[in-house]
Amino acid sequence: MKPEPQKPSDDRDGLFRADFLRVRRARNETGDVLRVTPTWVEPTFWLMVAYAVIGFAWGIFGHVHEYAVGQAIVRFSDRADLTALSDGTVLDVLARPGETVANGQILVRFYSADETAELDRVEREFQLQLVALLRDPLDQDARQSMARLRSERDRMRSRLDERALRSPIAGIVSDIRIRPGQHLSTGDPIMKILGKAPKLTLIAALPGEYRPLLKPGLPLELQLNGYPYSHEDLTISAIGDEIVGPGAVRRFLGSEVADAVPVSGPTVLVYADLSRRGFRWEGRERPYYDGMVGRAEVVVQDQSMILALVPGLRALLEGSHD
Repeated sequence: MKPEPQKPSDDRDGLFRADFLRVRRARNETGDVLRVTPTWVEPTFWLMVAYAVIGFAWGIFGHVHEYAVGQAIVRFSDRADLTALSDGTVLDVLARPGETVANGQILVRFYSADETAELDRVEREFQLQLVALLRDPLDQDARQSMARLRSERDRMRSRLDERALRSPIAGIVSDIRIRPGQHLSTGDPIMKILGKAPKLTLIAALPGEYRPLLKPGLPLELQLNGYPYSHEDLTISAIGDEIVGPGAVRRFLGSEVADAVPVSGPTVLVYADLSRRGFRWEGRERPYYDGMVGRAEVVVQDQSMILALVPGLRALLEGSHD
């Protein structure tokens, strides 16, 4: 009986049972005996490769925007903000909110007993000197007294005229902030008159460092406070030439609305025309009102993602162009 030829030794014989190896050889199976790597590793690998390719493409072709963001306020351009010209007490308010007034119409009268009494005294003295001059036309003292009294009478009439506030334009009374008997100091707000066809303007206070990047025609997005998702697309119509501080902005806006627009640091004022009289919110048209505030955003720079992530590349590219 011939001995069976010896089969080539397998280094895995010491790792696996002989019965398993015998069956495996009988079936002519090849390949790995034991697969340690999970089945999800290979698809995960290709998924990560796909993410890397997408990220690389986004870094080259994708773009990121830089925004200039600041507070904004709606203002009526055709309006007159009336303030007290001197200290005094309100005697009577002759206008009501919503009333149409004419140019030069008296709106408020102030207490003027002292001015009226002084004017009456000057008028009496003037009449006495006039009678004396008519009796003696050569009386030089009467002539000099009349000239002095005429000047004093004009001055008293001017002071008395200041005791009555008149409308500087024809329009509609929008807001009254005084009442009879109230004492006012010089500069205190009295009322606001809107023109018959007031123009709506948006004034935005943007950070001053963006002034070189701003120009008329750039798109501006407005979101009014209290009305989420009410984005209004506007266009910059004008830009201030100077970068000013918070104090100058408050003086420009006026004391009645300056506190509603918090500003800090160097600021540039940007203007945009509101072509519509209102804005849409929750499917309805809502009217604009003078003094409404919101948030303004302007895209000042558009650059590729890779330049935003690696700023040094910009200097390298600009150097190569030079």
